[in-house]
Amino acid sequence: MSRAIETRYKGYRFRSRLEARWAVFFDALGIAYRYEPEGFDLNGLFYLPDFYLPAEEPASWVEVKPEIPRDAEGWSSLLRRLFELSKFQREHAIAILGDPYPGEYKLFFVGYIRETDELIIPRIDRYAEQEIVFAESDCGAIHLAHVCPPNVQFPNTIRVRDVLRDCQDPTRCVMHIYGDNGPRIAQKCPDLFEAFSRARAARFEYGEQP
Repeated sequence: MSRAIETRYKGYRFRSRLEARWAVFFDALGIAYRYEPEGFDLNGLFYLPDFYLPAEEPASWVEVKPEIPRDAEGWSSLLRRLFELSKFQREHAIAILGDPYPGEYKLFFVGYIRETDELIIPRIDRYAEQEIVFAESDCGAIHLAHVCPPNVQFPNTIRVRDVLRDCQDPTRCVMHIYGDNGPRIAQKCPDLFEAFSRARAARFEYGEQP
């Protein structure tokens, strides 16, 4: 059985290159994170999430996996960890499945709604029909946006980076969905474009730094 390569980056010893590449992605966006800051006993389920993103309210916990679970048991285990963590911490819980590049990852999150103190999750049996992607607003805010199907009972977005710049007209601030098939994507989502590019190109051998 193959094992992931432990990777050193920014003083952390990441358990895999994949985790280190997502750390490069967060760094490129200026999103503060802590790596494996603490583990939890969630009603007998012991869980050590990979990243904690503390800057936004609510904050977010992130689990990174190389691929989508292939069976119902795998999905059930992942969903239970996210659900229990979000309920216990009253914060968002996010799964990033795959490599940091458009078309090569899937997102899934359990959203915590502070105003009503409730969790909303999509129906797991309909996950294949859903699409959650990174998005960038004109003001520089970075979101996880639930874009398809548009009418599911689920929070449309959660924010992982705050506003960076003023919009000329705040009432018309547009959130742009990041994809790899638009000719103007670098102009519409400049920070995401840079973050994905740096994460994709990151090398960690021989002391190289992304």
